[in-house]
Amino acid sequence: MITEKPNFFYIFLIIFITLLAELIFPTKLYIKNAEPNLILTLVIFFGLFYTPQVGFETGIFAGFLKDMVGIRYFGINILIYGFLGFFFGFIQDKIFRENFLTQFTAAFTASYFISKADLSCAFYSAAVAPFFIYILRVSCRHILLSDIVQKYFL
Repeated sequence: MITEKPNFFYIFLIIFITLLAELIFPTKLYIKNAEPNLILTLVIFFGLFYTPQVGFETGIFAGFLKDMVGIRYFGINILIYGFLGFFFGFIQDKIFRENFLTQFTAAFTASYFISKADLSCAFYSAAVAPFFIYILRVSCRHILLSDIVQKYFL
């Protein structure tokens, strides 16, 4: 673990430049039709090689940037990347972090977690949103009718 306090300006600058590279050169970074998530790799790196606090703060900032340029639910990337940065910072003493296989497994696990979180959000919105729309319709109709009754008959 690196014990000295990192300069967060440089960490955030690295994340910002990496995000710009992902946005500007999206087709150049593909490897056999799979897009590498370089921001996730940075969050895992800062979580594994610094403290859990640094991993968490890096994840929060990276998630915020991904939410700002993405079209998914706002805030989901902040939660996911912040959690992953803290998690990998928390387990850094329990694993051999210099091993390539460990880093590969960490990236695979994090990617799997992100895909399952996206799927859960999509399922939740598809299952729950029609119910809330129905409740909104019924309540708006009730409000509209009570307003008409109160205005003209009372």
